[in-house]
Amino acid sequence: MFREIGAATVSSLILLLGVTTFSQAAEVNQSDIVEKLAKKKPLTRSLTRSLGASKSAMSNGDKGFLGSLGNTRGIKFTVNSEAKKNDYKAPTYSSKDLSKIVDVVKKYDLPKLDFEIGFEFGSAEVNGTSIAQVMELAKALNHPLLIETRVILGGHTDAKGSDDFNQILSQRRSDSVARLVVQIGDISPERLVPIGFGEHKLKNTHDPTASENRRVEIINISTY
Repeated sequence: MFREIGAATVSSLILLLGVTTFSQAAEVNQSDIVEKLAKKKPLTRSLTRSLGASKSAMSNGDKGFLGSLGNTRGIKFTVNSEAKKNDYKAPTYSSKDLSKIVDVVKKYDLPKLDFEIGFEFGSAEVNGTSIAQVMELAKALNHPLLIETRVILGGHTDAKGSDDFNQILSQRRSDSVARLVVQIGDISPERLVPIGFGEHKLKNTHDPTASENRRVEIINISTY
């Protein structure tokens, strides 16, 4: 359930930015998000054997690594203080950590969704046509199947500009989305792990500067 202050704020945003209804702007709705991010049911032993599956249970080391994200690694996300330029003098996660995140997500096939959040060029501000998408994400994270999940909000940029600039910008973008989600849906900040991946996971590799590369990826990192 959205808190009253969030609903009022969103209504103001909709009027200000020209977003008139969910249906006109939302490309992915609550049901789509829940379906993509809900934990996958583990295969039974017999079915696993018959399919020749080799996926293993998550190791304690990988569980501990995911649990450390946003706590002992990176800048701990807080919604009460606006990010300042001085907070982003350097990327908030090491390249080693970013690579490990990618590897763990792939290794265990963690539920994820490539979420089309639009940003103005060179800016961390969510553009007007994407406010409704953030609203749908907040609603989904309050769904019974996701209410206890912890998710990465992975910010991505296009390839225009320097690597360091894009790394920092992507972190600011993921923080921006996280703050909106908390405000709109009354989501606990501890459930959100904003992480900037910079330009290293382009969606459109044929056009590295394309707008669709400026996006947020949602990953369910709740352990099994």
